[in-house]
Amino acid sequence: MENNNKAKARCHEAASDEAEVDRLSKLPDHVLLNILERVRTIDALRTCILSKRMLKLPPMLSLLDIDIGSLARYIKPKVDTTNRIFQYNTAVAAIIEKVLSARNPEIPIRKLRVRFCLRPDECLSISQVVALAMATQKLDVAEFVVLTETICLKCTEDHLLCYAKRFNSWLGDCPAMFAGLTRLWLRNMRFGELDIPNILSACKRLESLRLSYCDAGVQSVLQVEHAQLVELHIDYGEFEAVQLSCLPKLQRVKYVGWSHQEDPLIFVCPAAFKANTRKRWC
Repeated sequence: MENNNKAKARCHEAASDEAEVDRLSKLPDHVLLNILERVRTIDALRTCILSKRMLKLPPMLSLLDIDIGSLARYIKPKVDTTNRIFQYNTAVAAIIEKVLSARNPEIPIRKLRVRFCLRPDECLSISQVVALAMATQKLDVAEFVVLTETICLKCTEDHLLCYAKRFNSWLGDCPAMFAGLTRLWLRNMRFGELDIPNILSACKRLESLRLSYCDAGVQSVLQVEHAQLVELHIDYGEFEAVQLSCLPKLQRVKYVGWSHQEDPLIFVCPAAFKANTRKRWC
């Protein structure tokens, strides 16, 4: 009798667990997608693997956040730092290809955010997949956060020049992809005088530009001109001044770590800003 009671208890627990699963599987797609889009994409993908009901959902996600930083808990690389970054970057490229290649072109992507390290091979792979998505699907917001292998506090001038050269080569290799970017965050680069204006010219849809520990040399002048730019954010660059001109949509400018006594902002065409009264300067 005791064994029968235990068996019945186990059956009751199994039925209860099954009921819980059934309740989840009965949720409509839009509710499940809303839940999945509140976490990073890598976590959403891993969640979908656990349920046959949810396997069809990843190609339907409209908010995609693929971050190299979220892979550390899932990938156990070797001790070597370069090897670790290579593995993480390769994983980011593979995830992007898998997610974007399986999508239904009729389902728009509201936002694609990718955070990865500036390494030529993986950057090229990521760019090719994203460029194809831009050409075949509706992509409202495309954001790249570009890291470097050496952190800012350990970067020498040689590092800064090397990373800027690497980025410029990447820009020249993938003009179509950069033309579709709407947000770009760069770190640890020392460009030539015309490089940043060239970046702005290439990124035709760009609405937000953030430069952290980037400049065009000590006491250089940054010239900013762009038809779509809404936000400009600079952290600890060595610019002597930032020259703003022909920026009809600009609303926010923030400069952190300004070390000169003079005002960093130079307005070349003040009349261009009168039409927009909702600007906020930080």
